[in-house]
Amino acid sequence: MSKYYVALSQDGQEVAIFDSTKLELSTCTIDRLDKQRKLAYEPFQVLNSNLFDGITWSISISNKSANGEVLIALSCFNKYRYLMSEDQNSAQYFESIKRQSICNIITDITDTTDTSDTNETVETLTEMENGEMASFDSTWLFSTLNKERIRTTIDHLGGIVKFLSPSDPKKQTLIIIHDYGITKTLIPINYRQYNNNWNSLRKTFFNKLIAKNSKGTIEFYFPMSISKQIKACIEDRPQLNIFNKNIKNNYLFLQDSKSDKLNMLECYNLEGGGLIKSFQVDSDENIKETLNSNFNKAFNSIKNYMIIEISKNEKLLAYNSKYHQNHITLFSMENTLKICTKEFTNINDIIYIQFICNDEKLLIIGEREVRGSHVIENSDEIEVVKIRKKKSMNTTVPILIIWDLFSSNSVEDSITIIHDSLNSLDIFRHYHNYVNSNGNTIYIDKKGTVKSLLDHPDLIDALKKSMNYFLKPLDIIVAQEISGSMKKHAIFHLDNILDSHTTENDAIVIYSEPWISNKKCSRISVFLNEDKSIQLIIGVFSVQVWRRLSEGDNQVSRLEYIWIGNKQKIEIKSLLVERNEFLLEFTLHDEKEDLPDIINKKDKMQIHWPHNVLILKDACVALEYCHYLIDNPVSPRKGLLFEEFRIQVQNIVKNFIKYNPLIFQLTDIRYDIMGNLIRGNCVSIIKRILFIKTENFKSSEGSKAMKAKMNNHLHFPRLYSWESNSPKKSDLEVAIESITGVHRKESIIVGYLLDYYSDNAMKNTGWMISVTQILPLLYDRHLDYYVKELFYKPCFGTRQSYIDDSLISSYELRKAQQKNIHSINIRQGLSRKPSAIIPGFKKKFEDIKMYLKLNLISLNRKHDPCLTKLNVVPLPDFFTFPPSTSTNKEEKFLDHYLAWRILKNVVWPHIYVELVDSQYSPFHRALMRDNRITTFSNPSLAALIDYKWSKAQIYFIRSYATYIIFALIFWTTNNVTRIEVVTPIIAKGIYFPLQIMLFYIGYLRLAFEYLQLKNKGYRKYINVYNFFDIISIIMPLSLVISLNFLESGVDKTKLRYYTVAASLTTFVLWIELLLLLRFFSGPANYINISLNIIRRVFYFFVFMLIFIIAIAHSMYILLRSPESIDLVPDGGQNFALFNAVTGDNIAPNITIDQTFDVDRVSDNYFSDFLQSIEAVYFWTNGRWDQVDQWNFLPVQALCFFASILLITVMQNMLIAYMTSVFDEACALGNQAVLKFRADLICDYETLMRFVVDLIDESENPKDLYYVARVEEVERWESEIKKYSKSHKYILVDKFDSLSDDEESDNSDDEKENKSEINVKGKGIRYSGSTKYSGNIRSIRPSVNSIGENHIEKLENKIKEIHDDIKSKMKDLEDKLKQLLESKN
Repeated sequence: MSKYYVALSQDGQEVAIFDSTKLELSTCTIDRLDKQRKLAYEPFQVLNSNLFDGITWSISISNKSANGEVLIALSCFNKYRYLMSEDQNSAQYFESIKRQSICNIITDITDTTDTSDTNETVETLTEMENGEMASFDSTWLFSTLNKERIRTTIDHLGGIVKFLSPSDPKKQTLIIIHDYGITKTLIPINYRQYNNNWNSLRKTFFNKLIAKNSKGTIEFYFPMSISKQIKACIEDRPQLNIFNKNIKNNYLFLQDSKSDKLNMLECYNLEGGGLIKSFQVDSDENIKETLNSNFNKAFNSIKNYMIIEISKNEKLLAYNSKYHQNHITLFSMENTLKICTKEFTNINDIIYIQFICNDEKLLIIGEREVRGSHVIENSDEIEVVKIRKKKSMNTTVPILIIWDLFSSNSVEDSITIIHDSLNSLDIFRHYHNYVNSNGNTIYIDKKGTVKSLLDHPDLIDALKKSMNYFLKPLDIIVAQEISGSMKKHAIFHLDNILDSHTTENDAIVIYSEPWISNKKCSRISVFLNEDKSIQLIIGVFSVQVWRRLSEGDNQVSRLEYIWIGNKQKIEIKSLLVERNEFLLEFTLHDEKEDLPDIINKKDKMQIHWPHNVLILKDACVALEYCHYLIDNPVSPRKGLLFEEFRIQVQNIVKNFIKYNPLIFQLTDIRYDIMGNLIRGNCVSIIKRILFIKTENFKSSEGSKAMKAKMNNHLHFPRLYSWESNSPKKSDLEVAIESITGVHRKESIIVGYLLDYYSDNAMKNTGWMISVTQILPLLYDRHLDYYVKELFYKPCFGTRQSYIDDSLISSYELRKAQQKNIHSINIRQGLSRKPSAIIPGFKKKFEDIKMYLKLNLISLNRKHDPCLTKLNVVPLPDFFTFPPSTSTNKEEKFLDHYLAWRILKNVVWPHIYVELVDSQYSPFHRALMRDNRITTFSNPSLAALIDYKWSKAQIYFIRSYATYIIFALIFWTTNNVTRIEVVTPIIAKGIYFPLQIMLFYIGYLRLAFEYLQLKNKGYRKYINVYNFFDIISIIMPLSLVISLNFLESGVDKTKLRYYTVAASLTTFVLWIELLLLLRFFSGPANYINISLNIIRRVFYFFVFMLIFIIAIAHSMYILLRSPESIDLVPDGGQNFALFNAVTGDNIAPNITIDQTFDVDRVSDNYFSDFLQSIEAVYFWTNGRWDQVDQWNFLPVQALCFFASILLITVMQNMLIAYMTSVFDEACALGNQAVLKFRADLICDYETLMRFVVDLIDESENPKDLYYVARVEEVERWESEIKKYSKSHKYILVDKFDSLSDDEESDNSDDEKENKSEINVKGKGIRYSGSTKYSGNIRSIRPSVNSIGENHIEKLENKIKEIHDDIKSKMKDLEDKLKQLLESKN
């Protein structure tokens, strides 16, 4: 019997079939499966297929290119061989290096009739038959356009082949998974021009140095989960067959193979090798106890025998595990969140799943075991965990299940089970018999006939929409004449005869649209059953279905369905009715569009109730519409009707939440129902969707608190629309734009969503995808208090990561020991194999480099090793720039050359990127808006700053090095003139090149400062750092220019001025050198502390200076002219000359007298005003010069007064104040450094970087990890506790809970009053509590006493306040009496 292999291209159009028995290869297209074209290959025609026993095949076909080329890859390998790990001395290791060192993989082109290729294949197979070869691994690449084989460098590899979706129209990407890893090759479409070309030579050393040539072949190791299992050398080592069913589109899915970790499904992008998604798959903790010994033996590898399917639009992932053989779990591909898990009790085992009908439905092929026992085994042929049936005991029935994901209104109606008359189980048990791609599925039967699964007769019959051909048309013309011209409510019976005896009082609902002020608005009603308990009413803007139920003596009405147009009128085209069913065709038009020709051009819409309507979606749209109409002026009676109508619509949504949560989950993924509820301001419904009540916490009044739902979620964040991959407004963004104010009460929905997302982020950071994008918007809408509170959520400091520790280098771990927070960019994708021709040298170089790094860290170690935790920042894509910010193609092409990169990076000054705000990353936009230092106490934000600073610091350190060169050149040019041995000729020879360098560096720095000033503006630019940056450039350049005019013998006065200027310039250069140390962590902390102290005590210094000037001014007025007030200083002292040894007076006739000139500043400081200020200032240092010369009471009084206030009071106040400021600055020192670095990072982000691309993942990773000290995390947790104690709530009030009777509560917001109101004169009673699940259910009216309870609580509260005020007044009165008595 023949064994067939079938392949389908990525676009689902090209088909390839291989008969492994006859060794025949043929092709066809998806629309002509019966027209197969054989591709003759002579070596296969002369061989005996028996030689391939124990060999399995893999086939793949590419998309059709623009020139009509379709490539086919065919590979064979030994299916019994296990996966291996490469040894660095093995032949396979050097072969992989050799393949990567060649630019082009094309080696030769062999025609299909070439006898040399035939002889070579025959010789190889003969050697294998004689036992001289252990296996036969080969890959053939065929061209269907030229009908020939293409010889490549991967011909001697055998494994699973797969063509990926082409990213380059000129090349096809081929992946081959073999025993030693994964090989990716790029095959040119016009491969003939590459044959025997110089491009096929190995890269030269010059090309390696100058250009970044793209590789023709890239080699990857196996994923870590597989590699560990290979190295473990356990009995159950994985084989290649585990990859057969796990490759979907361009993705490879693998489940973690650690026996103690069964919950991670990893998705690798085979195009680049990165790990792009990780899904948390549910696992049973007691799985080992329930499995038998045979299953435990295959415990590890069996986990990857799962069924994976991706929807055509890549929005959904369907997953089936062999642990739960009749369960299917749906995940969102966008955020990796689990949507729901559905158990199919009608089947025992699921064999195949496929999204069909434009991803609206899920097809399941399974088997139902009728009776008997079974034994679980692992079959290499079936390659899934299958059931071995005992003929005498077991009988299985093949069935097809169609799961309607989005078009049903109940779980029961969403499942369709049909018998598989073709018995597809035997076909779909074997992976090589079927293939699916781009929504198409084909299979090949035992006879070799290729068929499409969508042509299955049972499936076609099941997918046919059920249509009741007994529907009766209603005479619309008559109905519209009655309801339109006469402005009357036309009421029809089921027999379509106008009921002239039926009055409006007998109708279930009269005013179906209470927002319309016109009492005589036209409307048509039809009873859909004989007892008139179901009423269809078509109004001006809406279509509604109402049901009447009897509750004792009262008639209770319930809204079953509602559809409302977007403020457009309904124009009925046709109406067909039957028992409990109707089909309405209509068009919509604006009120001004009354012309028939305009109406006829409108697209027809159709409502087929109850079969083809989305009750939940239409109800949510109606609630949004109701909110827009709530302010319309209506009569009080209609206002009451409108409120009850709104409650009825809300009941539909609440009943889905309670009775059909699965339908709600799927509808939320498919449609924007949460956006409708947000725009409709349905606060209580949103609260019920997001939160549940908890018994753990109770308020002082005893009410239960609420917490976010942590499982069975009803709402999921999304950033992209379902229909296309275009971005959409997230629900958070809709909530922010819908608020009417900035107060918390007006924006409570924003707080609900933030709290819900952040709490669930403790399990999966995918919940935060929308939070990442709207953080800048919160600042713009003045909702930054939500951002502040959001950063106090536990996920920002205690969200631990459980990735494999082997992915973190020892260098990063040692480095993390020296810091409180250390960020790590962990690349979890496929590791690339070495591509160097001399790998040993490269490895030694890397080892030496790592050894030096580790030793430098050891020398720098300040503390002993401490406990750390590996956490993840819960803000995915926070660094990611939009794709439009990438550089253009020409610049990317030039960036391949080293010379161009050096020219742009060194010679030219950098410029700022001119982008609109939305084109920056969310991280950059948030930093530009948040100026609070306390924000950076958050561990996650500290990690973000730490990672970006590691990239930006290199840029700024280069600026620091440039400045040092600038300062050295200035010092050389300034001091060379002082060396007398240097001749003028030599001096000029030194000056000229040094001045050129000096002016060039000065130009670069001035250009950067100008661009910075232009980009930031004056207000943001002016600060201490930028001030010294400018003057440290201008002053040296000005001094060097003036130096050219100084000649030998210059006037000493000019030389004095120059010397003073040089001294001041040198001082400024040293200050700038000191300030530039802010680019390093240690000095930056002290610089920020110093500046913070100066900033805080500045006004105290001003106050103290004013006081000094006041004292100095008084002393100046008093002593500036002492002679005029007849004030003479104490006489000077007399001195004589004595012999130091003998003590004799050497010159008795000579006396030295000290004189005191009151008009000289050196004798009388207070004769000059400025000198007076200086003299008084130095009093603070204990220098009281010349004060004792004046024996004058006013002088002594001023000095005494200044000594008390200036020295005793102010100076001690300054010391005490500076101490407190210093302690505060030290406490905020790290945060201040982070804030300063954040400002520099903003500069770095906006600079046009010529080498680093803005969308480079190493520069801007999607997910960031960090290692935090346990003490740092505990400190942050203590801050959260302090903040929680001092604030009523974080994001939301946890005690703003749903009412105790929330299961039957049917009101919304503050309007939770009585839900049953009798309409006077109409006998209509609206019921507030309904239970709906798609069918007619019993109605239990609720007894809602929320209004009464609310009033009672208010009365009690007012009474408490009144009693409190009364007691306080009495206490105050008693105190007053006591005071009066004490005075008397």
